[in-house]
Amino acid sequence: MKRTVTVIALALLVAPHIAFADTDGYWDCILDKMPGVENDVTAYSIRRLCSQKNNYNPNIPATKRTGWFDFESGAECTAKKSKDTRSTLGARAVMSACYAFYEPVNPFDQFTK
Repeated sequence: MKRTVTVIALALLVAPHIAFADTDGYWDCILDKMPGVENDVTAYSIRRLCSQKNNYNPNIPATKRTGWFDFESGAECTAKKSKDTRSTLGARAVMSACYAFYEPVNPFDQFTK
């Protein structure tokens, strides 16, 4: 009985964080703050800041961007957004954000092949 109550209590504590996770906000934050970063310490701090501000959950995919002023691919976005970023960690974070928005992976693709 105690175990059941504990499991229910933990589920109630964790559920709001999953429900209100803002994956798009996290990636938007990365694309806004990361380009031009010159060192890995700053890049790491920006990743933490974006994660804390947006309640990032890596299990929730980003919403694919399609619009008149958007990039056509993750590679195009990465090339434009990270060209002045000297930090390797920062450039990789920009690349991850670009691919999350412009070439999102469907988690069910592995079952359709």
